[in-house]
Amino acid sequence: MCVCASLDASKAFDSLSHSTLFRKLIKCNVPHCFIDVIIDWYSKLESVVKWNSVFSKPYNVSCGVRQGGILSPFLFNLYINDLLKDLLAKDYGCHVGSVLFGCFIYADDIIILSPTLCGLQEMINVCTRYSHCHDTVFNTKKSVYIKNI
Repeated sequence: MCVCASLDASKAFDSLSHSTLFRKLIKCNVPHCFIDVIIDWYSKLESVVKWNSVFSKPYNVSCGVRQGGILSPFLFNLYINDLLKDLLAKDYGCHVGSVLFGCFIYADDIIILSPTLCGLQEMINVCTRYSHCHDTVFNTKKSVYIKNI
């Protein structure tokens, strides 16, 4: 038996915390000159709201990565990498020989696999704890599970 869940991280690219991202860049030993450029780049982000023909005052943007930015997928992967480590540490996924196949991530979509329903629930619990600590929300309306007998 194998059970699978597909989790959709709602607006994951938009909700990524800049300060957490910067800490993760430092933790991963990314060269400081590169981190300085990213911090400078992201600390100057501003946005405005347009309603009809009226614009709001500019406000600072402290979360999210640039949509369509060439670095955005890399930065998001770095941001979510600790979730993968947490899931791997639990070792609840499906094994083929000695290789663990428990989690697949593409952009903001996460697929988790387990040979048992209890194992899948534990993996969902790991994802839930991670989401609370990293301001990520999983969209329950777009998340599903499949049980294959």
